[in-house]
Amino acid sequence: MKLLSFNNWNGLTILAVLAVIGFLCYGRVISYPFVHDDVVFIVNNPDIKSLDLIEIFHPRAVDTAVPELVNTYYRPLIELVHRIQYRLFGLTPHGYHLTNIILHILNAFMLFALFTRLKTLTKGIAFSAAVIFLVHPVQTESVACISGISNVLLLTMMLGSFHLYLDGTRKGVFWKYLLALVIFLIGCFVKEQMIVLPFVIALFEWLTDRRMKSVAGYLIPLVVYFVLRKLILGFSTTVIFDPNGEYLLRMAAIPRSILTYLSLMIFPVNLHYYRSLNVLEPSIFAAMIVAVLIGIVYWGCRRFQSPYRPYVIFGLGWMMLTIAPMLNIIPLVNEYASILNFEHFLYIPLAGMSLIVCLVAAHAAEKFKVSPSMLRNIIICVMIVGSGLTIHQNRFWRSEIALFERTLNYVDSARVRILLGKAYYFDGRHHDAIGQYQQALDQMGQYIRRATNPSLTAFYTGFIKEIYFDLAHCYEALKNWPQAVKMYRQGIEIDPTDINFYNNLAVLYIRQSEYKSAIRYLEQALVLNPQHPITRQNLAYCLVQVGQKDRADQLMQTERRNP
Repeated sequence: MKLLSFNNWNGLTILAVLAVIGFLCYGRVISYPFVHDDVVFIVNNPDIKSLDLIEIFHPRAVDTAVPELVNTYYRPLIELVHRIQYRLFGLTPHGYHLTNIILHILNAFMLFALFTRLKTLTKGIAFSAAVIFLVHPVQTESVACISGISNVLLLTMMLGSFHLYLDGTRKGVFWKYLLALVIFLIGCFVKEQMIVLPFVIALFEWLTDRRMKSVAGYLIPLVVYFVLRKLILGFSTTVIFDPNGEYLLRMAAIPRSILTYLSLMIFPVNLHYYRSLNVLEPSIFAAMIVAVLIGIVYWGCRRFQSPYRPYVIFGLGWMMLTIAPMLNIIPLVNEYASILNFEHFLYIPLAGMSLIVCLVAAHAAEKFKVSPSMLRNIIICVMIVGSGLTIHQNRFWRSEIALFERTLNYVDSARVRILLGKAYYFDGRHHDAIGQYQQALDQMGQYIRRATNPSLTAFYTGFIKEIYFDLAHCYEALKNWPQAVKMYRQGIEIDPTDINFYNNLAVLYIRQSEYKSAIRYLEQALVLNPQHPITRQNLAYCLVQVGQKDRADQLMQTERRNP
């Protein structure tokens, strides 16, 4: 019995239906603003107007006191896409959101097209899997967030290369095979997870036509990618091992990460941003559960006597291979002992889960002789529930306050509190911002007291300095000058070399007409940077106010001689 009959539906009709469903789920997102990472990568990106390919593909060196704590991402294609989008849409977010939605719909259609190429699979099964992928609420973090385009575009590249590979090897069209390899190489510069595609294709070949030799061609662009990384960045891979045993903690947490991801795909409730996992919590019970699940899956696949069996295994392989890079083998540390289990990590693995669910459902329907009308009603119900959950989840991306208030309900994290404090500050809720900053300050202090690695201490001290800076701004907005002064002085105690604290504190004294105090801090700032123009101008102004016009003129003349 067929899952559904789509014999009269051509590709254009399928695409149109998926587009309608996709826009019903995500249409409202088009009106949402830039949020969180969108602001960093687009709004505040100083190079967003430039299309200099050399600059994009050969980035400047990272300037940080603790480089080992920085994730060394190299994704020039995403940077290029953002700059092209800027040329098209400027700083209006609607076009950026629309791009994500269109790519998400295209991915669902390409998955449908891929699944229809699998022998014994009907259009009904392929369409149902594509719809589950399209409306699943866990996808919100990739589609509703503009910066989630890295996941969405990555799958577009993966599926494009996969389709061209199949055309090239099955139909003997060699140029398509070459184009598949080129797209694979390009996709590696979208996101590093592209490197799992040859393994996915190899599994597919092993389960179907066993043309394993054809997959070997992917080794060429893979080698080219790592060589280019080495030449451009100075290293080909990110450091995985560490001298302090943190690697072993991350490996021990893998079973808990797997259970987290499986639960989100099967029961997508309590979804939220900044999902993380504490590597110091016990993981033996999780390991036992995963071991039992592996045994059940293995037994089930052996007992599953159905024409769909190879494709169930393919779905499982797709899911696990694409989840593997997100299991913190490469460090994805959030703060202190927490590692990231972001929901957007599931954007691509969910395609495999969707296929498995539909294949098992189809087999059950055939075995128990379920009527086509009942199956149709079940699929419609799944689509309606999934769409409703997705529309609800989208609401939390309408503003940074909504996003981080939701996150804080599940993740009591200092960095989340800092982000929520910033959102409150820019919304004029200064007292609420101060409350979040004070709690974040206390949590960061606890991290430092527990940290044994000097680099970690420096890392969290940097956050504390940032909190003092933001607290000072909040107190300034409330015209609470004494507290603002106190916060700036606290920041100077932490980092006496940060010229911004001296300048801001001096401006605060200028507003209160306390010019002598302002002069004292501006002179200290000039010691740090004698040519800093804003410091010199502010100091000249203060000198005039206290009757030292000659000294002010001398200072400005020096400024003109040394522009």
